[in-house]
Amino acid sequence: MRWRIASIPRATARWDLSLCCSLHKAKTHLAAAIAISLLEKKKSVVFGTVTPFLGQIRKTFDDDREHEWDVMRRFSWCDLLIIDDLGKEKVSDWVQQTVYEIINNRYVNNKSLVITTNMSLGDIRERYQEHGDAIVSRILEMCRGVRLDGPDWRKKRVLGNA
Repeated sequence: MRWRIASIPRATARWDLSLCCSLHKAKTHLAAAIAISLLEKKKSVVFGTVTPFLGQIRKTFDDDREHEWDVMRRFSWCDLLIIDDLGKEKVSDWVQQTVYEIINNRYVNNKSLVITTNMSLGDIRERYQEHGDAIVSRILEMCRGVRLDGPDWRKKRVLGNA
């Protein structure tokens, strides 16, 4: 059984979501719809997977035009950060630490977060061994969960009802 996460905007106008389920259940599509809704309201949204986020940070190590904190500040202070497909990235000590820092900065700054993943909370805890407990704890405190079930929407679209 896969874990779920997603939430509804709270009275405080925060969006704290984490969409979890098995493959191809429209998690990214739903996250994109949320992003579009907030962008229409002139809110700042950063949307992407962990690997390109980490790539943006790594690029600063060899490029003096932008510093690591400039990138982290974008992730920390935008109105909504959407981390798509958490857990797909290759995990190293640096990746664990950096993913924790990104999520923790959202937590500390009381900023909205959307996470999509195919992993259970136990899988996340295990995958990010050193920081897994802290990452899961923050997700649980920041987000409400919704399980997405149903057919693989990509197959359904291509194959019809077959």
